[in-house]
Amino acid sequence: MDRQRQRRALEAKRKSLEAAHREMREHALGMSIRDATGVLSVIDNHPADLASTTFQREMELGFEGAVEDLLRKVEAALGRLDEGTYGMCPRCGRRIAEERMEAQPWSELCIDCQRSGESPASDGRPIEEEVLAPPFGRSFKDVSPEGVVGFDGEDSWQAVARMGTSNTPSDVPPAVNYGDTYVGFESENIGFVEDTDISVEGSDPGDLPQAPGIAPPEAED
Repeated sequence: MDRQRQRRALEAKRKSLEAAHREMREHALGMSIRDATGVLSVIDNHPADLASTTFQREMELGFEGAVEDLLRKVEAALGRLDEGTYGMCPRCGRRIAEERMEAQPWSELCIDCQRSGESPASDGRPIEEEVLAPPFGRSFKDVSPEGVVGFDGEDSWQAVARMGTSNTPSDVPPAVNYGDTYVGFESENIGFVEDTDISVEGSDPGDLPQAPGIAPPEAED
């Protein structure tokens, strides 16, 4: 790897980011909401009257944050060049592929470690729930230390979600109607989930496990 070439690329990137940040501060973010709207006071205005201006300001702040974040990464990469650790993944200790360093000279991790760090948790639940006590603990499960749960937190969510969510059928495939617009409708069953307790298709609808307050499906004629 040509370290001098990488240094020049990083310094050029730093220069362009600093210029972009300065431009945003002088023009986009340098103007107050009052100056942007042209009114002396917005206290008596309805919040919706400033919706476009507020959205624009939030977007500009988001861009500024992205520029500052990338600038920190570039500065850190230049520091690793000075220390002699540039191009080595600190997590696994292997050398980062040259193709990756050419594409993103500020990369700190190899592609495998980067992907593993960005992968969501297997069950999609926040890790903080592991140490929270009821009623804020992990209740979205079918078993507990006390044994099998017949109607758990997950079932409670399903019972409520069946009444409607902000999703549309296109947001939760393969849903086809608004009663199924919540994640897991096609694979999760309300009540006990053991195979011996789930009625199969064609069984008497009265045998299906039902949640409190949920009427059992009507039998077909």
